[in-house]
Amino acid sequence: MLIKCYFGNLFGSVEMDRIWNYKNFNMVVELDVSGEFIYNGIHEINRLTGFSNDGATFFALYSLAVGIERLQKIVYVLWGMDYFADEEAFENSLITHSHTGLRDKVNECLERKGESISFSARENEFLLLLTQFYNSARYIRFNIDGEWAKEVQLLRSYIGKYIDDNIDDIIDPERLIATEKVKEFFGRVVGNIAKKYYDFIIKGSSINNTYTYELKSDSKAGKVFLGNYKKNSLIEGQIDERIALKELLIYLRCSKDKTPYFKFVDEIEPLEFDPYMVMEYLEEIVSGNIPQDLIDTVDHLYGENKYSIDRVKTVDLFANSMICFDGLIKEDCWNIIQKIEAKNLELEDIEQLKENRQFVEDEGIIVILDKVIQITEDYNKNGGKNEKVFYDSMKKLSSKYQDYFNGERYEE
Repeated sequence: MLIKCYFGNLFGSVEMDRIWNYKNFNMVVELDVSGEFIYNGIHEINRLTGFSNDGATFFALYSLAVGIERLQKIVYVLWGMDYFADEEAFENSLITHSHTGLRDKVNECLERKGESISFSARENEFLLLLTQFYNSARYIRFNIDGEWAKEVQLLRSYIGKYIDDNIDDIIDPERLIATEKVKEFFGRVVGNIAKKYYDFIIKGSSINNTYTYELKSDSKAGKVFLGNYKKNSLIEGQIDERIALKELLIYLRCSKDKTPYFKFVDEIEPLEFDPYMVMEYLEEIVSGNIPQDLIDTVDHLYGENKYSIDRVKTVDLFANSMICFDGLIKEDCWNIIQKIEAKNLELEDIEQLKENRQFVEDEGIIVILDKVIQITEDYNKNGGKNEKVFYDSMKKLSSKYQDYFNGERYEE
């Protein structure tokens, strides 16, 4: 009898752990996946100048549809799974691509516990739009007699209900202009839906004693669910990113700071771009797209200048945080000190050492370099007198520098 009770408790505990792992580990990954899709959808809308019968419009709607569907299902798992005695029946209930149907299922589960999610008319209409897109428009181009530009039709009908502006393209009747007002509208609608569901993921995690709500703050999902945006508009997050990038570009253009990294960049011979094309290139880049014209121009200039793979490898070090640019400068200083010790010093070596010294940040190494420069200059001013004293001093400083240099390399 005791053995039976023991194994009964053991199996019960294992079963509880299994369900807890599912709600915790599986769903926290799904939350990250959901956020990735939602972010990508909003990012694409922010990048677009218009909605057309094309890949970009499809990608935006598809990403949002997948992201929100997965988000709804996470809430459903946390709040509805315990009402099912049969796991297969529960899993079968998840097999749906109806955003409106999932909305209702989730609310049924919430209402059993005295909770509910209230959506505005525009939010409910958007869930309906995603349902229609996913179930009727997603593969419509594979139908021989399928409707043309179904996505544009759905968007025109939806946007027209809530935005007064005429967004029809005069030139192309099957294209809608993605105005800033339209983008902000989508940013608020999607942001509100995401926030409302995420709030119930937090509550559901508390009820189930899980950590399903946890996110990496620097992830795309973190930007979607943890961003503190005005009126929950995810487009605000896109604007923040755009301004941050522009500020960085302005800093790179105007800064007079001296760092090992900047020294490395300054020593790369720039390509001769057409300065009047730079604005167009940057406009695309800050919107999240590398223009093909820029790629073609670089390819042409590489061929014209007969650059080898060495140029590619050097340029590829730009914006590579794995490279210790400070270490490259210290190594160059070490090579110069060795030349002094070996009596192979040339006049330009001391000038190079002075130049390098401006970019070294380690105080201990700066002290050694200052002494090397001072002693060498004094030695040259005195016409090379007291040679033995000079080289004995260099040997000591070289040994000290080597201890610093090798010690740092070992730590790295």
